Amino acid sequence: MVEINLNEIDWKILSILQKDGRIRLNRLAELVGLSAPACHSRIEKLESFGYIKGYVAVLEHRKAGFDVVSLVFVDFEDHTIEKRNQVLAELKAIDEVVEILHITGSHDLQIRVMVKNSQQLNHLVNDTISAIEGVARVHTSMVLDICKPLNGIPIK
Repeated sequence: MVEINLNEIDWKILSILQKDGRIRLNRLAELVGLSAPACHSRIEKLESFGYIKGYVAVLEHRKAGFDVVSLVFVDFEDHTIEKRNQVLAELKAIDEVVEILHITGSHDLQIRVMVKNSQQLNHLVNDTISAIEGVARVHTSMVLDICKPLNGIPIK
């Protein structure tokens, strides 16, 4: 893939959009000192080069009925790429799995899951995730509070 060099205006556009993806084009253009057509062109360039992956609504998980957030740490039985990809494919297919991180340290994966209650968590961990072929061990930690949610990358 071809790389592009971003300038200060591009970074400012990215910073603003990740805080407010619904900002009106005219307002964004005003904030970065461009005309609306020039700003729109920059946004299209940032999208086409993959800097902007999409636009989403961030939901309040409790209001949506997901009262339990947990981190599930998974250890692989076998560390071959084939087995890892099989495990990852099965995990990605689980709706309650909202994030999967391949990590270093004591475990192979850190998975963030959201469920309605502790019974659902028990079922998810013990009957679904632990049952995946290639999963050796599973450790779970319930999240007490999300003190700083993921809200984008640190653009200065």
